[in-house]
Amino acid sequence: MAPGSYIRKTLSPIRPSTDSEVSRLLEELFLKDQAVQQLHQEKNHLVELSQGHVQPRLKELVSLQQQTIEDLQSEEEKVNLLTKEKTKLLMQAEDLEYQLEQERSQRGDWEKSRRKLGGDTRSTQESLGEMEKNWSGLEDLIKRKDTEISSTSSKLEAEEALNIGLQRKSKEQQVRPFHMYMECMAQALGSAPRLESLHSCQETGQTYLLHPD
Repeated sequence: MAPGSYIRKTLSPIRPSTDSEVSRLLEELFLKDQAVQQLHQEKNHLVELSQGHVQPRLKELVSLQQQTIEDLQSEEEKVNLLTKEKTKLLMQAEDLEYQLEQERSQRGDWEKSRRKLGGDTRSTQESLGEMEKNWSGLEDLIKRKDTEISSTSSKLEAEEALNIGLQRKSKEQQVRPFHMYMECMAQALGSAPRLESLHSCQETGQTYLLHPD
């Protein structure tokens, strides 16, 4: 409806004194009615826009929030895993530090032992040198003693051979007068002048008995 026809239709039963005021009020009412209709149109337009754009955006925001929560949970799991790995590495570092201290202590002990062994080795080498000298002296002494023993053995063998020869000669000398006595007795018994032969044999026998050598 046009504003003029609407105003004329409304003003026809009203008195002329109030026509101008009523006309003004009606015009304001018309303008306000148009403003209300425009506001309703804008509201409907905004509702349509919200249904067409806000809900997908809202779904996108909800999905993004869910993804963010999942990412945060994943990151939290990674942090927990890294914390465990860090704790494990710290324990390994403590073990390695303890082993390092043990190795340093052992190295110090080994160094002391090495120096001690070095001193013992020098002392042992000196002792070996003395022993070699003593051994060389003992070898020379043994050689001299072997020579002396060999010489003494040769002398003993020669003396033993000489004693054997003397004993044999002594036995021969002891047996010979006895044989001579027996031969003399046999000759005396078988010869004519028995008394003289017997007397001579008796003298020979007495000589043997008194001096058997």
